[in-house]
Amino acid sequence: MSSIGITGLEASRSQLETASQNVTNAETTGFKSFRTMLKDVYSSVGTAGTAGMAGVSVQAQEQQFSQGQLVHTNNPFDLAIEGDGFFALRSPSGRRFYSRAGVFHLDVQRRLTTPDGMLLQGFAIDDRGMVDQSRLKDMVAVAGSIGGKASTTVSAVINLNADAELPQNPSFDHVAPDTYNWVAGLNSYDASGRRHVLNAYFVKNKEDEWTAHVGVDGATPGVKSQFTFQAPGKPVGPVNPLDVLLPDGTTVKLSLAQISQMPLDYSLRDVTADGRQAGNVIRIDLADHGYLRASYSNGDAVNLYQVALAAFPNQNALRVSGGNTWSDSEKTGAPLLASSGTSGCGHVRASVLEGSNVEISRALTDVMVAQRNFQLNARVYKAEDSLHQVLVNMAS
Repeated sequence: MSSIGITGLEASRSQLETASQNVTNAETTGFKSFRTMLKDVYSSVGTAGTAGMAGVSVQAQEQQFSQGQLVHTNNPFDLAIEGDGFFALRSPSGRRFYSRAGVFHLDVQRRLTTPDGMLLQGFAIDDRGMVDQSRLKDMVAVAGSIGGKASTTVSAVINLNADAELPQNPSFDHVAPDTYNWVAGLNSYDASGRRHVLNAYFVKNKEDEWTAHVGVDGATPGVKSQFTFQAPGKPVGPVNPLDVLLPDGTTVKLSLAQISQMPLDYSLRDVTADGRQAGNVIRIDLADHGYLRASYSNGDAVNLYQVALAAFPNQNALRVSGGNTWSDSEKTGAPLLASSGTSGCGHVRASVLEGSNVEISRALTDVMVAQRNFQLNARVYKAEDSLHQVLVNMAS
């Protein structure tokens, strides 16, 4: 008979443990709150008047995987998942674990790890920018210098001032400013990645007619092109690109097809040039969608890896492993590995951490309720024990 009160005490103790665990982890990154589910117990089944009442027991302790609050940080290696999924981790012994706590840093081998030394797993990205999702790899923040690449085409949007006067000196000489109206400089790159400036000197020949003399790095221009304009300031006929020879023999096509003549100031905008300078790595960080990115001194950025996310058919069957991690079980189903925003996984946010999903006011209320239930069940147990003692004395 006294077992009913004892089961109540045990159930209340379990409730108090759960509530206390939630309260103490309210500030733990990526923590997911628990709840205790109870069920009634009977020693024998029957109707309300005939069932053998035996108290209560814990049916389950479940984690709630709702979204925690996202908090912005200034750490380039902090990550958060907005939505479903888990970070895939590898322990030093090779075991697989999963986490929602995106606190990472670089170890001595420049691998991304958790504070406990677990290695963040990701997908490698090849030179074409293709993500290889066929296998997981440790994410290593190592990148070499990037080589230069020759320009093939340079283009820009240019306006020539329709109100301009003719040059004072009609004999063009690129070192004599009084022989041309305006000069524009456009960057290009040779095969080694060295930067060269294409100098375009514009000379107004007569009303609505101009000549462009193009040279490289201030040298004597080697090519030229003539333009005739008609209202509303558009060139007459097609404007063919100019073949400009760089010092190393690279030929660059300079497109002036978007040239105009308007009664406005001279302007050069929307300059585009393929090719690039050589560059050294100046920064490696994590970007949105979980890209491990190397930034270079030439302004380029290259993605090295993408963080892998794991989703489970039954995430409620994950085993808590401590240290803000879980491991899978036979009931979770096989993990589905995917990248940010695909296959049902959420989006990876950079320089953001996910806080716990504990509602502290409710958690404190749960503590007080569990404490009250424990006290009430203690009274039940005491009453049952007293009654039991009376029955024992009557029988003796």
